[in-house]
Amino acid sequence: MGEVIDTIGRDLIKGDDTAQRLAPFINDDRIIKYLTQAIEKNYWLMRHLAKFNNDTALNAIVNKMNDQDQEVRRIVSITLASSVHPKAVDYLLQMRTDKFYAIRLDVIHFLGRTKTTVSTKILKEMINDENEQNRNEAKRYLTERNNK
Repeated sequence: MGEVIDTIGRDLIKGDDTAQRLAPFINDDRIIKYLTQAIEKNYWLMRHLAKFNNDTALNAIVNKMNDQDQEVRRIVSITLASSVHPKAVDYLLQMRTDKFYAIRLDVIHFLGRTKTTVSTKILKEMINDENEQNRNEAKRYLTERNNK
């Protein structure tokens, strides 16, 4: 299996389409080193790092949190929201003040699914978001919790 992962990984770094289609099906930590390099050329591949509870995978995601490109940061927020790494949530919550409204909305949706005291508190803060859609979503989640 290691040889197959290495072959796909090397092709992934080269930008090979077949390797990019196969990468999501590899649930072995050995693919992480290739994914972390490949996201430099194709940030969409970052999503596949979410399935690993691995510090190297998380660090590769977090290293893109402050990217100038809002679409890269958006993939970061989506990836962190779906990550199995226990520290991913802390980094996602740091993105709740990002200048791109869609990233803040990703955080709101994550908080809406995470029904804890802390998530309720942060949702209450986010009803003051500058974006109307974000405010409305935060209010909707709070209303669903009967916390007006």
